[in-house]
Amino acid sequence: MANSLKKCRKMIPLRVVGMLAAIAVNASISVKVWSQSGHSAQRPKAVAGPVMPSLAQLATFNSCLETNADQNIWRQCGDPIYDVCNRNSGSPDTTYVMSMCLMSVNSAWDQRLNQLYRTTLAAQAPTARVSLRAAQRIWITSRDADCSAVYEANISGSIRSVAAASCRVNATRHRVEWLSGFGEP
Repeated sequence: MANSLKKCRKMIPLRVVGMLAAIAVNASISVKVWSQSGHSAQRPKAVAGPVMPSLAQLATFNSCLETNADQNIWRQCGDPIYDVCNRNSGSPDTTYVMSMCLMSVNSAWDQRLNQLYRTTLAAQAPTARVSLRAAQRIWITSRDADCSAVYEANISGSIRSVAAASCRVNATRHRVEWLSGFGEP
């Protein structure tokens, strides 16, 4: 983990790494970071537990992706995860909860991406594997830089964490779409 953070610090401003790590790791940590950032508004209630969606939510999410050939519908597959997270938060529709719930949706997309990447990589010839692995590493760097830029562009507003989390959801979803058609003419 320490090496990962060192790599991230080189590519992304430290406060963005801290914000994303806090959101992704645990709600109580995120509340601590939020409260130390100088916010004067009432601190939202902590969302219990980690950001990961339940197994039932993941099954519903994956079923939605598998039963809808139209990739335009895929963006709606994460809505039930977001809705349950928001409803169960104790402070629905706050920017903090919106960020947490978007990261929960991103967890589902990320799991799908990792599974699809492993399957796609295994099906490739050795030279194509090298190229795909390099492309995936570059995409991760690009995604992180893009979402960092979105965060920085919104630095003066409380919506910045929502914008950065939304960026990650959209980037990961687009990558799943791209990998789903990998190798097709």
